[in-house]
Amino acid sequence: MIFNFLKPQGNELEELNIKFSADLLAKRAVFGILVLAVRRIGLQLIQTFSTIILARILFPEVFGVFTIMVFFVDFLAFLPSQGFVSAIIQKKERISSKDISTIFWTIISLSFLMLGIFWLSTPYIINFYKGGVTMDTLLIRLTGLAILLVNLRLISFAILERQLKYMRLTIIELGETVVIQIIAVFMAFRGFGVESLVVGYLVGKSFGALAAYFFGPIKAILNFSTKALKRLLAFAVHYQIYSFTNMVSGAIAPIYVGRIIGTTGVGYLTWAGGLGLAPWAFAELVGRVIFPVLSRSQKNKAFFVLALDKAIELSFMVTLPFFTLIFVFATPITVIVYTAKWLPAIWALRFYVLLGLTASISTVAASALLALGQVKYVRNVSLISAITFWVLSLILVPKFGFSAQPLAWFLGSTIQLALVVKIVGTTRVKYWDKLVIYLLASIISVISVFSSMGQIESIFKLTISILLALLIYGLLIWIFRRNHILFYLRQLKVVPKNSI
Repeated sequence: MIFNFLKPQGNELEELNIKFSADLLAKRAVFGILVLAVRRIGLQLIQTFSTIILARILFPEVFGVFTIMVFFVDFLAFLPSQGFVSAIIQKKERISSKDISTIFWTIISLSFLMLGIFWLSTPYIINFYKGGVTMDTLLIRLTGLAILLVNLRLISFAILERQLKYMRLTIIELGETVVIQIIAVFMAFRGFGVESLVVGYLVGKSFGALAAYFFGPIKAILNFSTKALKRLLAFAVHYQIYSFTNMVSGAIAPIYVGRIIGTTGVGYLTWAGGLGLAPWAFAELVGRVIFPVLSRSQKNKAFFVLALDKAIELSFMVTLPFFTLIFVFATPITVIVYTAKWLPAIWALRFYVLLGLTASISTVAASALLALGQVKYVRNVSLISAITFWVLSLILVPKFGFSAQPLAWFLGSTIQLALVVKIVGTTRVKYWDKLVIYLLASIISVISVFSSMGQIESIFKLTISILLALLIYGLLIWIFRRNHILFYLRQLKVVPKNSI
């Protein structure tokens, strides 16, 4: 039965089911990647600048406590929603306001349930860490409001991604991050500890929820259909299991490491992961854009393979030199930029780089398989990878400390290369050839500079070294892959209509 109390605002066909030609789809894809790249660079600059300030003011245990709380909030926030959101993007058939409204009210209802669970379980979370979590109980419970705030915006975000309108998404997410970091830094300077991180987090998420409502493509309507819910569950359930395994893998640091090693160890891992996995963000945004593009072009095999090929090329071209830079320059970056107090996490940083590398290699392959509807295969590979990681973490962390957690995660993540094998077998795209080319160019560029610069002890010498390595890499790529670079530049000559 369907209950209609309010009419949708705007024309349903125009807002939910934009038709794309292959040419427009390609232009929107490249434009979307450009916009999200600018977004990622902007976010990374904001977060890096604020992290440097906060890392100098606050102590590792403060980051550890906040990371633990945010993990539980994010876990409960995304638990009921990720499968439904991806089902909206992947759906081949027309999507109606009835589908959207059904998913919206399902997610919101489950969000209130998750908020209640978080509220009731707060004392048990504190007790679990044996006094290592020093946040006030009320402050922890207030952090849980983000469960609802995050899910209020997800449907609008899903529709914008289905329409490939990434400019609007970028404006909202950049605004949210700016609010979070400004408040956190201001309060930290005023002498607040973990409270500065919590208040900034909640105010920023509130801004994001409001912005998504006012600038999103649809408004909430009271419309629910059990038939629509059952129809969308076919894809959503399997994708949710896939997302769940990734979320549980992320739980090792805040839950297991936090209990065995303490909040200081979690703080070190938070810092190391934030820096070591940073280049992976570009591979994620390529995968994020290519998912709706490939989903909308499943029937056009030639375009599907071409789009996948270009996505792989772009992902490797950008991410591999930065992974290599962080791995090789790990010690001078840590000492000069973040201070020597973070040196105990230097190998954790390098293991996170290796993890980010394997994750970047498999990210586009996973998106392509999901677009083809092979969600069960992606789910199964992710489960095997996660189980391997969990077992290795249980064995290695008690023996070798917190740095063993990213090592175990890296070893488990190598199993996800099976996704690459699968998509290569399905499409015959030259995945491995591209990996070898860009990885060799990255290693040659970075090692040659690092070995010739000697001791790096100043921010000036570090900056010059990094820029020189990137310059050599750019020249190598221009010499051997010029046609590919020119292809991406040609796609940017015309901004697609209605892309904002």
